[in-house]
Amino acid sequence: MVSCSKSVVGILLAPGVTAVGLALLTDPSQPGAQSLAPGSVLLRDDFNGGAANGWTASPLGNAVGWSIVGGAFSYDGRGHTQSYLGDPSWSDYTLDVKIRLATLGNYPGGVRGRVDPATGAGYAVWLSPGTGEIWLARATALDIASPGFTQLGIATRISFDTGAFHALRVIFTGSVIEVFYDGRLVILVTDMAYRSGVIALDVSNQPIDFDDVTVTTYNDMKLLPSLSTPVCLPT
Repeated sequence: MVSCSKSVVGILLAPGVTAVGLALLTDPSQPGAQSLAPGSVLLRDDFNGGAANGWTASPLGNAVGWSIVGGAFSYDGRGHTQSYLGDPSWSDYTLDVKIRLATLGNYPGGVRGRVDPATGAGYAVWLSPGTGEIWLARATALDIASPGFTQLGIATRISFDTGAFHALRVIFTGSVIEVFYDGRLVILVTDMAYRSGVIALDVSNQPIDFDDVTVTTYNDMKLLPSLSTPVCLPT
């Protein structure tokens, strides 16, 4: 069953421009949220130095499954876990990462954003190559299957392959969450559960490579859908 709600008012963000209309999308009174100029780079890691400096292994374990291979941060698929980086005060930001699959089986994993590093709660975006899907969910704990897991949106008929890197982008702006795959918007939802947190590379039982991880406060330019565009959420 699917329920639909209206999306937010469209606002064009250009380099160096501060839109007054952002008040429609964000809550400036949120405790602990950072106030940074649009375009500020919070994190950038291409792993070319041969080390994953600053990344923290999840309490779920399996830290030995991570390694730097050919300038990418690789996981061997030995089981569900994460690798974290960032500041818990990060609120509105864009997470960009390149992902390469080694197999087309479920489940290689994906990323999380606005994550509480103490509990693992946050928003998860996972790739499901076996079913041709990308889904966005609200995870309540380190273990994605923990009670309270809620799927917020799903994109179907995604064409996956092995051997090549593909671009995954997740944008958090107030209550709005957008997911892009290779530059194409595939999921747009609104949710208010989590307002800030770190990022995580979220992995499971298939090998996967990550590269060029970047977190910025906003895109150089993006156009949000108009108020008349419905956002459909699974229930």
